[in-house]
Amino acid sequence: MKICLLGDASSVHIMRWVNYLASKNYEVHLISLNSCRLNTNKFYFYKVGFGFGKLDYILAVPKLKILLKHINPDLVHAHYATGYGFLGLATGFHPFILSVWGSDLLISPKESFLYYQLIKKVLYSADYITTTSRHMYREVTSYLDLSEKPITTFSWGIELDLFSSPDKRLEKKLRREVQIMRDQICILSPRVFKKHCQHEVLIKALPRIIENYSNIKVVFLVDSSNSRYAKNLQELVDELNVGNSVSFIKRKLTLQEMATLYSIGDILISIPKSDQLSSTLLEGMYCGLIPIVTNLDPYKEVITSSVNGIILKHFTEATLAKAIIQAIEMPKGEKEDIRKVNKKIIKLFHNWERQAQVMERIYKNEMKKCERLN
Repeated sequence: MKICLLGDASSVHIMRWVNYLASKNYEVHLISLNSCRLNTNKFYFYKVGFGFGKLDYILAVPKLKILLKHINPDLVHAHYATGYGFLGLATGFHPFILSVWGSDLLISPKESFLYYQLIKKVLYSADYITTTSRHMYREVTSYLDLSEKPITTFSWGIELDLFSSPDKRLEKKLRREVQIMRDQICILSPRVFKKHCQHEVLIKALPRIIENYSNIKVVFLVDSSNSRYAKNLQELVDELNVGNSVSFIKRKLTLQEMATLYSIGDILISIPKSDQLSSTLLEGMYCGLIPIVTNLDPYKEVITSSVNGIILKHFTEATLAKAIIQAIEMPKGEKEDIRKVNKKIIKLFHNWERQAQVMERIYKNEMKKCERLN
């Protein structure tokens, strides 16, 4: 089978999917606006971006159509509705599979009527749609009649083997990088560095926590997509004089580094205003961190408050500080029970290998459907 993927080549999830398909001996063609940093010997890669930001999605269409004519794939699979989904729509190619990720449906259409109309057109153009959670499934069906499109919930899942074996040498390196000692309590906030993820609330909660526990270290993962927001957070850290309790990792971590960072952590914070079922939450749960999250429907699919994590029903810096102190003070046996429950949930429902096979079956079924129509 010849598969053409439209997606961000800098995304860990996209590249994991590309490598999985290549390992199964599919002929894989990845088309992206961005450069690919990984070895491309096992698949074909084409960069169609010109460096003009969102304008690239329009400028890339003629080149993309020529490429598809040359590649002649069996199917096209686009990731992220408002970007690469638009490119899939613009090509008119079928079978066309669309994966919606989260903010493409949860944020963009609510900010702009134009995005709302675009999303509708992209969803209607797809032959098959995948979502990341039951909540996202409901969001998709708010645009479509259920009888019009086949829709499947597909979790990106996690690679269990990778997240079961942290690298001890990497651990030393990461501890030096974030300046965290073994006797410190490590709180990870691994979500993307965008305003809707509300990292500033965690920083504002720190003085309350430090009053009780001065041996904490909060670790943020800073990406390059929002340098102004990162600067504002650093200024807030300085203003509150909590710099000794905060570390920013200002580079993209590999999956192995992420697995090792989770092994250092004790508590995971995920407090956005809206979200899909995020991979970092699933990874942290599998690695034994106590999750503290905002009261979002996707999170309630995997967390029951006071059973296997803490859901903040009323979200303020005060309630967040209280929840973190609660997690720190949990008896060892209660923490161990939470870890066992979370590991079981991820193994049963969010195993990457099993989820990848779900997508493979979708590919094959769409191919058969297309063959019957022709």
